[in-house]
Amino acid sequence: VIPSFAYGKKSRPSTPIASVVGNHYGTEQEEALSFSYKKLAEDDRPNGKRVIKLTVACQKQIANAKSARQLHDNPPPPKECFKMAKFKNVPARMKPEDMGRSASVPNLH
Repeated sequence: VIPSFAYGKKSRPSTPIASVVGNHYGTEQEEALSFSYKKLAEDDRPNGKRVIKLTVACQKQIANAKSARQLHDNPPPPKECFKMAKFKNVPARMKPEDMGRSASVPNLH
């Protein structure tokens, strides 16, 4: 038997009751938390701007709104009405003055 060698399992160290009752661990964690919040506030926004990451759906919605605004501000030229090729060169039978005598138009004279 070697006197410096111990047999069996090591026993668990005793709980530091004075530190638990005195709330030393709680104050230590509060200090660490306040330090991490201060560091985060200093590192996160040095110029005061907040960066918001956009989702894919939000990016598409913004792009659609921009294109709709551009179409509203600069509308494309109106398309020519569809007319069959064989009727493109046929003149109209009614004249604008004939349309003025229509029964459905009220006489404003």
